[in-house]
Amino acid sequence: MTVINFFLYPFYHLWFIPGLLIMMSLLWLVVNKRLSFTAVLILALFLSIAWFSYLKHWQLDSTFLYWLGDKRFYIYFFFYVLGFYIRNNPTVTFYKRVPLIVSLVAIAFGCLRSVGFMHKLIPSSTSGLFFISLNFGIITLCLNQVIQNNKFNNRLTDFCSRQSLAIYLYHYLSILLIKDTFSGLVMNIGIPGVLMPYIVAVILFGIACLTVLPSIALMEKIEKINPLVFGNISRR
Repeated sequence: MTVINFFLYPFYHLWFIPGLLIMMSLLWLVVNKRLSFTAVLILALFLSIAWFSYLKHWQLDSTFLYWLGDKRFYIYFFFYVLGFYIRNNPTVTFYKRVPLIVSLVAIAFGCLRSVGFMHKLIPSSTSGLFFISLNFGIITLCLNQVIQNNKFNNRLTDFCSRQSLAIYLYHYLSILLIKDTFSGLVMNIGIPGVLMPYIVAVILFGIACLTVLPSIALMEKIEKINPLVFGNISRR
């Protein structure tokens, strides 16, 4: 059991490795068995919503679902399928298919459940729908800004794409070091409880960007550190 759990539930945030393997295996059916992509996308949407809404614990109890692995393997499956589509259709005018207003409405709808009084009115069984809506809106908004403004060759876009794994792995370090102290300071200011989580999140995100991105950019230039820490070959 210890050996099996080592692979099913990798420590901390390396859960994405087996999750990625599962998603790749499922999409193999689309590529090699000529299954309808639309059907798989709809199936992934319902799978992500259902898994998020009804299977809330990161690690399930000892039922047959336990053997399917960590919860996060499946709640992000919809986004993986969506990314697969965009990656294989690089010329798609995504911003025309998902207009700006749609992204903004999806974000606003996704935030509803986190608002105090709405949280009590909305059944917990629908939480997956709000989760998908919020992240879909954010992703499409960012993608459309990049595509519509032709920012694929932008230095920041290129850097974030090249070092996406490093940013994911290390961005939480600065947040972890200051979040408790910073949250205490914000609470003492007297900001309304409904707004406080959003304000704290935005400021912590800004601090993470201002500290982690320059640090990664600096270490990227060191030939021995770059492949060891980030898994990339140094660019000359």
